[in-house]
Amino acid sequence: MKVKDFARAAGITPAAIYKRVKALGMSLTDLQDPQTGELTADGIDTLEGLFRVEDPRKITELTTKITELTTEVTELTTKITKLTTEITELKTKLTSVETENAALKGKMDVVVGERDYLRDALDRSQQLEGLALSKIPLLPPPAPAREKWYKRLFQKGEKV
Repeated sequence: MKVKDFARAAGITPAAIYKRVKALGMSLTDLQDPQTGELTADGIDTLEGLFRVEDPRKITELTTKITELTTEVTELTTKITKLTTEITELKTKLTSVETENAALKGKMDVVVGERDYLRDALDRSQQLEGLALSKIPLLPPPAPAREKWYKRLFQKGEKV
């Protein structure tokens, strides 16, 4: 394949090929067979790399896909930021709840101590009262005359 044939197949002019190769500091003689003047396989590969023309539909599809992926990355970044903020808030709440829990445990320990103290004091008081009652002699029952007087006093219609 000659340079002219490659240019026709790529849809460009041979002059464009010469300019591009010269701009890269290369020479077409490096890409051609010295005896026949045709492009070597390496030369064709090099020129295809230089004049690669992508399908516009494929470029549009790739651009659309890149845009969609960029949008997804932005959405995921936003979600990550929101979740990170929520995690920080929850950690703060957890710390405050743990602090409150520790304070309540301390109060509960104080209340339990007071309860135990009051139980002991009540037990001692009841023991002391029982001991005191056991030392006091019982009063004799009231005399029969007083009973009659109480009955008459509290009966209806009777006078003393």
